[in-house]
Amino acid sequence: MQDDHYGCPLLSRSVEPCLHHLAYTSVVKLAPGPEAHDENAGGQTLQGCKAQFDAFHYCHDTVGFSPQYRRVERIGADTGTRSDKDAYQGVMEGARFAVLDVETTSGDPREGQVMEVAGFAMDDMTERLRWSSLVRPLGSVPPFIRRLTGLTDAMLKDAPRFHEVVKTLETITQDRVVVAHNVRFDMTALEHEFARTGLVFDRYTLCTERLSRRLIPALSHYNLGSICRHLGIPFHTAHRALSDAEATAKLLAYLLTEHGHDVVMEQVNTWPQPVND
Repeated sequence: MQDDHYGCPLLSRSVEPCLHHLAYTSVVKLAPGPEAHDENAGGQTLQGCKAQFDAFHYCHDTVGFSPQYRRVERIGADTGTRSDKDAYQGVMEGARFAVLDVETTSGDPREGQVMEVAGFAMDDMTERLRWSSLVRPLGSVPPFIRRLTGLTDAMLKDAPRFHEVVKTLETITQDRVVVAHNVRFDMTALEHEFARTGLVFDRYTLCTERLSRRLIPALSHYNLGSICRHLGIPFHTAHRALSDAEATAKLLAYLLTEHGHDVVMEQVNTWPQPVND
């Protein structure tokens, strides 16, 4: 494959104009849609482009994405990212998820800044896209967070700022239920980061921690690592965004398989949550 002038492998000239602003510290993996003509289509990992990935407009014949990934659109208005007419319709339209994880500079998501983020776009239990990026916070990484995550100032010094990756998050999560383990933490952190860029991050959400407490009773601990060990789900590196998001996606798939879509989707909530919640 040829490289662009930032050293990023290009899939084809038909795809090249659509690779808008992919963060050079980001990794995007594409999965083929069910209607792909070529069994080898998709599955590519894009890495090394500068700026930020702005739209899912990939050619059917090149990547084989399902139709919703072939449209180019600006996601949301300047003051918001979801409209009332796009209200979640549950399993009536099929389950579409964006499994997220963020790592922040503080245990308080209201005070910390995002320093790593990962997302999986999933149609039902089928992964369509995965993306992750380091994010450079304004301050230094505190010692406790360095020990917890392994992320250092040196690792983040050339990473993009959050405003450079915000459109990627908008795109990945648009018209999808955001899933996270302890979703309140991730959504609070992202809500504050979006606010700093002048945007509102409002999505439907699903918490795998709360769901696990409901559907897998009597466990002594419900952190992601403990649940994965109990269920035999591979979990390689705790407190790194891509590993946590991947484990969360596998946990979600398990819960969907074992308990059914109706039971799982009953736990979908709105964000921001009501004041009296």
